[in-house]
Amino acid sequence: MTVMDAAYLLGNVSDLRAVGIGRNAVSTAAGYFGRELVHAQCIRLFDLLKARGYVQTSATLKRMHHCLSLLVLLNRSPYLEEITGELLAAIRAENSHMRQVYGRIEKGLEQLKILSPPFIQARLADKAFDSGGVGQEWFDWCLAWYERAVDLTPSIRRKYTTHLLAVGRWLEEHAKEVRTPEQWTEDLALPFRSELCSWTMGQ
Repeated sequence: MTVMDAAYLLGNVSDLRAVGIGRNAVSTAAGYFGRELVHAQCIRLFDLLKARGYVQTSATLKRMHHCLSLLVLLNRSPYLEEITGELLAAIRAENSHMRQVYGRIEKGLEQLKILSPPFIQARLADKAFDSGGVGQEWFDWCLAWYERAVDLTPSIRRKYTTHLLAVGRWLEEHAKEVRTPEQWTEDLALPFRSELCSWTMGQ
């Protein structure tokens, strides 16, 4: 650690992941930038995401603290405002086991107006799914869910969205007045489930 400290603080070597600094990211960032400052930045994100409806636990906070500590080390700055989309995208792609946490951090930075929302991705998502036979309001809701369900892998999100669109097509035929999920009732769910059990592959 002494050699790594010297390399980072005196040799201007920012990326020491190859020699294992990632395992000690929390304590190292606390030592370089101050424990209270780094923790305050993490709590700032944590509380914002919690207020937006994300499920936050002590385990989530611990993982977020670790990921954020690594980000500030690579960025050589403890402030959220200094994190760039390019840095976040690069480290997120390299850490598949922490991808969900980095996704939450990205959403938090977007809420804070530090990063811009992915408008291009939203337009691409619109073209990725078949809207045929689906009411526009239900289709828009499905896309909104797809773009915000960052705790799931892209393939799982696509699979679930396809299922949700199938529900929308059924609604267009049997209950066109139902446009949003909160309008779903048990009386509607029972006939849907009954018919679903008779569907064949492709339906």
